[in-house]
Amino acid sequence: MRDLSNTEIEVVAGGWSHSISDSLEGAILGGGEGLALGIGLGGGPMSKTDSLLSPLAQAVGAVVGGVIGIAWGGLGGLVFGKDEIASKLDSYKENFGRG
Repeated sequence: MRDLSNTEIEVVAGGWSHSISDSLEGAILGGGEGLALGIGLGGGPMSKTDSLLSPLAQAVGAVVGGVIGIAWGGLGGLVFGKDEIASKLDSYKENFGRG
């Protein structure tokens, strides 16, 4: 039985990403981008109503959007890596807007 090289260890340990550092960079980038996008979409004009509850709807939408954005972006970045999560978030921004 032979020993694994450093490249083989990083590829196996990183899952779908190229290395552990790529996974960590992806988690940080994905979490930050997901947070900003979630707050922008959840608390933006799409959550506005014509009643007195409009500020409440936007506040709740911003908090929920931020939490979901961090979870989705951070976990996606951890699994897929920095480049893949950046392209997925850019595609999402083009399809759904920037908030």
